Amino acid sequence: MQFAAFGLMWRCDGGRATWGEIALPSSDVPVGAGEVVIEAGSLRSSDADWLSGLSYPERGQAVFSVPGVAQFFIRQDAITVHKLEGADPQTVQAYLLGSAVGGVLHMRGILPLHGSAVRQPDGGAAVICGDSGAGKSTTLTALAQRGVPCVADDVSAIQFDEQGQAWVYPGLARAKLWGHALAQLGLPPVHQILPDMDKYYVDLPVCSEPLRLSSLYELVTQQGGTVRAESIAGTRRITTLLKHTYRPMFVSTLGLQADHMTRVNSLAPQLQMTRIVRPLDEPTLHDVVDLVMQGWA
Repeated sequence: MQFAAFGLMWRCDGGRATWGEIALPSSDVPVGAGEVVIEAGSLRSSDADWLSGLSYPERGQAVFSVPGVAQFFIRQDAITVHKLEGADPQTVQAYLLGSAVGGVLHMRGILPLHGSAVRQPDGGAAVICGDSGAGKSTTLTALAQRGVPCVADDVSAIQFDEQGQAWVYPGLARAKLWGHALAQLGLPPVHQILPDMDKYYVDLPVCSEPLRLSSLYELVTQQGGTVRAESIAGTRRITTLLKHTYRPMFVSTLGLQADHMTRVNSLAPQLQMTRIVRPLDEPTLHDVVDLVMQGWA
């Protein structure tokens, strides 16, 4: 089984019993794109004593350990999944397609932003960033309901061409939404991500080709007030990109700070950046979507 996502071809040597059912995206990858093998490995007895979190045992390899779930040996061209006995395959998949994939992107020099991306009417792309729970995936799905094509959910993979232009590549063909967000959007809770979590997958076909990245929206919540949009300027453009880098732990652990900063500095001047502030715990989703779409007019 293989699938295209984030500008790479991913080949899975294993099946559902190993890491769950992986939804296949509809996106294409350019000829010559790199391949990453996802393979099942046997856990060595000594590995069971490793600490949780991220470690860097040798050059070119990172180990991401999740107690009770799995250990992921991550390289540029492969992820070896050491599933722990009794671990739920869907839980293994969630970490595989999240942190483990994020590690590969960092190792390959791809800039992953913690944000969802959509296609703008002018053919460019906008990425919607924010802290966990800020409403990235909910906003993405609400835009999709208004006919806006999706590019990626939660992780937006940025690569630069020979001229230095930033492009965002299609991600997985689904969004992850909490139960209350599904209710707000009028969607049924069908594909539960984890047995003990009120969070669900929603199928969202993605664009088939990479798009030029031209704008970024940062979602921010606050107590009280009204929904408003404000421009992000000056050094805040750099700090915003650093803040919303996906899985920044790989940057520091693998010693990639200099290369990462170079990519952030290259991206910042290319984007129109806007912060959308909304009151916490108030039904403002459609106001947020309106502000995003007004920015494209």
